[in-house]
Amino acid sequence: MSISEKIRKITSPIAKIMNNVSGNGSGGHYCSAVVLAAGSGTRMGGVSKQLMEVAGRPVLAYSLEAFQKSEHTNEIIIVAKQDELEFIKEFVDAYGFTKVSKVVPGGSTRMESSMNGFFAVSENCEYVAIHDAARPLILPETIDLLFRRAYINGACAAAKKVADTIKSAGKLNVIESTIPRDKLYAVSTPQLFSASIYRASAAKAMKDEAEVTDDCAMAENAGFPVTLVEIGHPNYKLTVPEDIEAVEAILLYRNGPRLNENDLR
Repeated sequence: MSISEKIRKITSPIAKIMNNVSGNGSGGHYCSAVVLAAGSGTRMGGVSKQLMEVAGRPVLAYSLEAFQKSEHTNEIIIVAKQDELEFIKEFVDAYGFTKVSKVVPGGSTRMESSMNGFFAVSENCEYVAIHDAARPLILPETIDLLFRRAYINGACAAAKKVADTIKSAGKLNVIESTIPRDKLYAVSTPQLFSASIYRASAAKAMKDEAEVTDDCAMAENAGFPVTLVEIGHPNYKLTVPEDIEAVEAILLYRNGPRLNENDLR
């Protein structure tokens, strides 16, 4: 899709936001999931995190399984590196992830990759969840909880209250102040939005040439409130090699070792 086509898509007449927000929380909406698997893995020594094997399966398989089992998810779009597109399509077929409708290339930034995924969703999409494939601990019931909150609030994100004492430091790492933690949250993914909110947020981000680190920031930049939802379970992101041991221990505890594609059928 060309830049002009993208702009036309996101700047087309936007339905009134509140018309897309349901207060009954009962589902019935068409919901898409965009799973971001186009990371370079620089801090993992250049290894594609999404294709590393952890607890017997590639990391990507865990997120796809969660959305496959989610009652509120109708389709899954995978955003991948250009040179891994065909491999991931074969991977999807081998594991039987029937909700995956498209595998599309990522962009040069996270925001571009997220937008590429959103531009590929079904025209029926009413709500979209953006999720990092490098967070393999997400659960189907958590995804469904977040979708139900998105129906009510329009936008929400998985989060966890900060437990540690947070300090602000200055020169030579000398403490300048202690930041009250009662309002501090560590935000992860999925991050969910009504399709109208996401379109409007993307349009403003492109117009402003904004640099944002996640989709919540893009919505915030456009003036939309985003509700944080404590999900009640670990949701670590695989960033550096040291993260693998902790994530693997949790996955093995949940699923047992050496699971394969036959376990998903």
